[in-house]
Parts: sequence; C-alpha cells; structure tokens
Amino acid sequence: MSLAVRGRVGTLIAAGVGALLAIDWLTGTAVASLVGAGFVIALAAAEFYDMAERRNLTAFKAAGIAASAALLLVAVPSRGSSGWPSRADIFAAFLCFLLWWLAFAAILPRPARTGANIRARLALTALGIGYVGLLGSFIMRLRALPEIGLQGIVLVLIIAKGGDVTAYFVGSAFGRHKLASNVSPNKSIEGSAANLGIAMLLALAVTRLPGMDILRPWQALTFGAVVSAAAQAGDLVESKIKRRFGAKDSSSIVPGFGGVLDLIDCLLLAAPVAYVMLVIMGRT
Repeated sequence: MSLAVRGRVGTLIAAGVGALLAIDWLTGTAVASLVGAGFVIALAAAEFYDMAERRNLTAFKAAGIAASAALLLVAVPSRGSSGWPSRADIFAAFLCFLLWWLAFAAILPRPARTGANIRARLALTALGIGYVGLLGSFIMRLRALPEIGLQGIVLVLIIAKGGDVTAYFVGSAFGRHKLASNVSPNKSIEGSAANLGIAMLLALAVTRLPGMDILRPWQALTFGAVVSAAAQAGDLVESKIKRRFGAKDSSSIVPGFGGVLDLIDCLLLAAPVAYVMLVIMGRT
C-alpha cells in the first residue's frame, strides 16, 4: 500500500476523531466520544475474535463484543454533583448500549458450534473483553478526569500516534538494529528511540498551548516518555497476539493500516498508563 494512500486515510481518520472531540467540546457532553469509542472498541473486539477463529479457536463472540463496548459505559463522565452519572448521561449510555448490541448482533455471525471446550471458549471470550474492552475503556476514563477531560484524550492521541508515525519514518530510513525481531521484525531500536524523543517534545509543546496547560514542564516530559514506552509496548503486545493467531493484520478494513485493532493497539496500554500518571501527578 502506497504512502499516499496511508496519508489520505490517516488524514480522514484524524479528521473524524477531531470532529467527535469538537462535538463533545461544543455540547459539553461525552456522548459523541462515547458513541465513537464504542463502535471502535466493538470493531476491534470483533477483529480479535475473528483472528482467533482462523485458528479454529471459538469464543462467545457476540457477548464478548457487547461486553467490551459496554465497559465504556462505566466510565461515562458524570455531570451530577453527587459523583454519580446524571440521569441524562445514564439514559444516553443506555441508548448507546442498545445501538451497539442491535448493530453488531445483527451483522456479525454467531460463533461456530464446533463443540469446543466450554472453559476454553469462556477464557478466550474473557481475554478479548479484558484486552480490548477493559483497556480501551480508559479512553473514557481519561475523558472523565476532572479539569482534564478532553485535553487528556488529545494529549495521549498526539503522543501515541505522533510517536508511532515518527518511528515508522525514522525506522524505515535509519533502522539498523532490531527491537524485537521475534515479535515484530520491522521495528528498530532507532525508530523506538525517535518515538520516545518526539513523544517527550510533543508532550512539552502541546501542554504549553492555551487551554492545554494541564502539566508542568517536567511532568510533561516524564508523561511523554512513559506514555510513549507504554504505547510501544501495546504495539508489541498486539504483534505477539497476531503472530500467535497466524495473522499479519487484524483485518483489512482500514486501507493502508490493516484493521481497527491495528490502529488502536498502542492506545490500549497508553491510555491506562496515562490515566494512572495523571492521577498520581495530582491533576485530578
């Protein structure tokens, strides 16, 4: 796939994410990001179970997808003063759950009745829910952090994906030493180092912008380094899973990138780490 195609698709994805965040900012709610994240997590979970099925490993696919998406609901930002979600948020979250369930239960096939061990199917189902759903739910947990919210999501997205793009170009041009050849042979130490460096600079630069000053300079540099390391680890974890399932990409739904899970793999570890760091840094 040509670099031009990757560039066009990447631009469209960035524009879509930006539009959802802009809607949330304009409306003062989390509904747009909740719906968008819900469909992304559901698609990523479907790809996880599809990869497993290629190795004749079956799970309770529809239940796993629905549960993964539903985990986002517990992280819906509260607008009530009691600390609990307001009635409007609960109603919106319930409607989102119904939409996810109806859409994906209708268009995705049921798992094959192969007579596989029930405990193995339950374990595989739980693995998908934990890996995609639980880790992915921290995107909405970032959204729910008081006095941070959207800024936290924007910061993590810029660090994780900005570092990823930098690693790709630097690794392609200058990569000589393999980072983890038995897991992902295309990743290099040079690309990883560039990822770490640009992530720190991006974190420092973004948090100096008006409205984004949620971290002090030393905190921003530390945050960028740790989140970059977590994002790279997330990428390697998904590469290991794909290798175990015998898949090159999680799917071919996103031209030039592979699947939805391939796009968000770095965020699945970066978001929880970012959440914990922001809490520890006392910015909540």
